[in-house]
Amino acid sequence: MSPHFQEPPPELQPAVACSFEVRGHQIAVVDGRAGRTGPPLVFAHGIAVSANLWPALLQDTRLGELPWISVSLPAHFPSEAPDGFNRNDVTEDFFSECLATPAREMFGGEPVHLIGWSTGGFAALAVAAHQPDLAASVVALSGFARGKWRSHLGTWQFLARWRPGQFVLVTAMKVYRRFRWMYRGFMQGLARQKLELPDAVFDMLFADFGQHELHALTELIAGIRKLDLTDDLAHVRAPVLLLAGSRDKVIRAAETQHLQEHVPQARLVEIPDTGHIFYGEALAENLHLIEEWIEAQSQPG
Repeated sequence: MSPHFQEPPPELQPAVACSFEVRGHQIAVVDGRAGRTGPPLVFAHGIAVSANLWPALLQDTRLGELPWISVSLPAHFPSEAPDGFNRNDVTEDFFSECLATPAREMFGGEPVHLIGWSTGGFAALAVAAHQPDLAASVVALSGFARGKWRSHLGTWQFLARWRPGQFVLVTAMKVYRRFRWMYRGFMQGLARQKLELPDAVFDMLFADFGQHELHALTELIAGIRKLDLTDDLAHVRAPVLLLAGSRDKVIRAAETQHLQEHVPQARLVEIPDTGHIFYGEALAENLHLIEEWIEAQSQPG
């Protein structure tokens, strides 16, 4: 384990951070354990965001008072991908390892509550399916089992499939990270409601997006498209809370229902008239539901 992290803005009060090697990747982790007691929480973000998202959202919440870590997805700043990383390296088990390795090391193998949004939700479900002893419970916000996205992110996957399309996608990403209004417009296109984000949170998201290694990111996006966790979901022993925006254009209702049908202990809650960006559309409602879930799952017996 070695230091490997760039601090977000001071007002976000970042925790100490580190990284772990997983199949040649340096997987960055924000460490929120110090001075906190209670059930351990492991957070994972969605595509093209960063491990700084959840720490920003947890400020002044009951969840933030519990011991937590926020794990970066592979190929996302401040994680680093190895030379030669490509879509063929992207598997369900790879995602499981990226989340489980720091969780085991930092919580001593104790079962943890896994909380992930979008691709982070997929990773959390992968841990519960492939390493069920580690999962105390799972919360998947806009999570999925099958990796084919819709809407703008589906277009990203389509472009990432071949080299000319990758060039177009990388060019588009470079434009997004140069112009704040275009980046905000892209995020708004994934939402149903007008986004409400504090300036400090948006500044952090925009800054971190500007530091992703774009070729590795496009390979990851292409690799996710072929993933399917469906058959493995039968091995999930932990209770699972599925939170979904009723108007999510990326992970549509049919995909959420597919999860509910295949996860043995799944509870589905739809947030009315919201889209894919939970933290800009219905943050308070989602955090309240997660808090209630963790409290209920942490009760003895």
